Amino acid sequence: MKESKCPPNGSDRYLPIPPIERKRVVFKFPEEIRPDQVLATLQIGFLLRRVEHDSVVDWTAPLLNGPDIDATFQVLERALLALSHRFNDFEAPKISAIHNQMAKLSDIVFKIRADLILEKPPLRREELRQKIKDDPEVQALKKLQKRCLDDLRTILLNIVGNDQRISGWFEIGDHLGHAIFRFMRGELSLPLSPFECGELSSGVRRLPPHLRRRVEPFFPDPNREGYDLACELGDTYQGLCNWIVKLSPMVRPVWDGAAIRYQGKSRSIKMQHNSVIVPILDAFERQGWPLSITHSLDCDDAKQALFKFNKAKVVRLSQSGDQIRWHDPDELPQS
Repeated sequence: MKESKCPPNGSDRYLPIPPIERKRVVFKFPEEIRPDQVLATLQIGFLLRRVEHDSVVDWTAPLLNGPDIDATFQVLERALLALSHRFNDFEAPKISAIHNQMAKLSDIVFKIRADLILEKPPLRREELRQKIKDDPEVQALKKLQKRCLDDLRTILLNIVGNDQRISGWFEIGDHLGHAIFRFMRGELSLPLSPFECGELSSGVRRLPPHLRRRVEPFFPDPNREGYDLACELGDTYQGLCNWIVKLSPMVRPVWDGAAIRYQGKSRSIKMQHNSVIVPILDAFERQGWPLSITHSLDCDDAKQALFKFNKAKVVRLSQSGDQIRWHDPDELPQS
């Protein structure tokens, strides 16, 4: 059997997309659930486990990995923004505050590690690891990070768990991340028990049948000979992310300050000092095109501007109170 060449973190390679059946089949997610929302849900489940692993292991590692930590929180922030339309007025600021606090805690620990690494005379690797691990400030920050993670997971489970259309995707990401990082910490070993094997793909069984058939090939038998658990499950996660994106090559519109583009269509927007539509598009682009945004514009002005904008049929915008939501051009706004 060909030897598996796996990077240390086991999550940087991409699993080839399984071949599509000869008969052309259009795979769709449940109504009103777009691929970017499915991807965000999968990523959130996985990345919460990644942050948990970082606070347990990487915070005490002698090597500097600040860019990796920053990248994790950047992807997590984009994923949370993609689901922000599901957060109520209490949940949205709470989730934002917890995310920002976790990122700040990681940044503080990174600086502590940097200071210890630069101490003179330099410590040996194991001495440095132990000193970081025993640092009382690091220990206190780890406890605070765990509380933040528990609070964030509880809030998100209450939001996502009540929607059967996406709850399975959160469970898939969560269980993949849990298995990968437990294996990397030496807490999980092969062969897996029947219960552990079933838990890996339990989220898949919650998907609609047509999606379940498409997702199951991403989960090979973890107890087969030559299986590298962290590497192969990392491939499974990245492969699922790739596949979801490929279902809709241009998931979000693009606004470059002069033209709006979406699914091969485009329209130029005149730049005027009193423009109503430009601030709206700027806000969507700045936030990564969540399903809806909050605006403070005059409702009558916004309504007239949206009516004119929607005539181009590139992206449809609808208004409800202080919320503006974007739709596919052929999708009727929900009342």
